[in-house]
Amino acid sequence: MQLNVNFIFTGRDFTPIKVNPDYNLVFTEMSEVGDSISHRADRIMDYGYASIQYEIKPDEFSNHFELNLSRIKTAFDHLTQLGLQEILAYISFGYESQFNWEFTPHELKQLSELNITLNISAYKLSTLGGQSIPSAKTD
Repeated sequence: MQLNVNFIFTGRDFTPIKVNPDYNLVFTEMSEVGDSISHRADRIMDYGYASIQYEIKPDEFSNHFELNLSRIKTAFDHLTQLGLQEILAYISFGYESQFNWEFTPHELKQLSELNITLNISAYKLSTLGGQSIPSAKTD
């Protein structure tokens, strides 16, 4: 099982291109206010956007999540000066029979202190020819 983790940063005047590289926030995507949206040339971004996306094994999750939270915390004042208004942590994964999720009090406290919205999306996998695929059936 792989976890897909995505930290999304947005703000009406957010300018992610100006984020100081010393903070080690490596954005996998970013758009400035006024950029055109690639799939809709007629749509112009009316907010700044950046994301940090990665896939990880469940047993490595806490270390990577904690590292990213620490980097965001260190850069938080800088990010808000650049117009950051909202951060979303989005985690998605597939499961076969059951799943359990645990966050440490420290991780929950950091999410709260940084006002990060947490979204967890889990989907049931089905097996087809020995491969796991997302199931169309809802329980």
